[in-house]
Amino acid sequence: MCVATTRKGNAVYVFNGGGWHEAAAWSGNEVTAACACGDAVVCAALDDQAYLVRGAEVTPLKLPEQSDWIYGAAALSDDVALLGGAGLFVLSVTDQTVQRRRLSEFNISRPGRDVLRIVRTAGRTIVLGKKNLLVEYHGDSAVELVDRKAIGAELFFFGAAQLGPDLWLTGSSNLRPFLARPAGNTVQFDDVPLTAKSPPVLAALADELLIGGERLLAGKPGQWRELVAETTAAETFIGMTPITSSSPHRVCAFTSGGTSYFTDGHAVTEIDVF
Repeated sequence: MCVATTRKGNAVYVFNGGGWHEAAAWSGNEVTAACACGDAVVCAALDDQAYLVRGAEVTPLKLPEQSDWIYGAAALSDDVALLGGAGLFVLSVTDQTVQRRRLSEFNISRPGRDVLRIVRTAGRTIVLGKKNLLVEYHGDSAVELVDRKAIGAELFFFGAAQLGPDLWLTGSSNLRPFLARPAGNTVQFDDVPLTAKSPPVLAALADELLIGGERLLAGKPGQWRELVAETTAAETFIGMTPITSSSPHRVCAFTSGGTSYFTDGHAVTEIDVF
């Protein structure tokens, strides 16, 4: 599943095994984050608006006032989605209700530390954001995984993937991409041969990492191999979705130009979304 927006309208596309087809389309506020939640697609949009999409049916849902931009969305269960931007929002699909949660409830300082992404990886819910914001969310509790002052730099965390014992992280600092892992109360940086100013996207596949920026790479630090070259990708990679229902497991990587790439870490199939 993926969601596209033209700023005047939005559409949900579903992959049926052979190609993408438009499942729903509607006029409305620009969608800024989305996730699949049970049989529904939860879409957060500008101006305190959300949409619940089931098949071709689209139900508007009002978010709390001054929600501002919602940058991240992830399903916690088949009924509950967690949204993040200027704070956190817990959305119930069944009840069609939204509850605001503040990071300060968990003794996490937040001024200026907007949420950029929420990632579910290996059963963990990782909240990533500006100004060294890296939090593991447990519903009734949340814990900051690094000391924002100990890092010694201002990082924008953007991606996360659990691979074995390590939680791998991507983001940007001074418009430069980085790959890192938590180490004590700070982070350890690893090599990443990407140069795009936008932060890389990340996924775990088997015993390797997939990382995307201006090109798509597989492997580990010091052992990267190129799956999609910069000259092949329409634009930069903006998202990745692990597909665990197939054998072998695969990842679908999306570019900002509307192209999807399905890969098992070796072979790559390119399919236009629209």
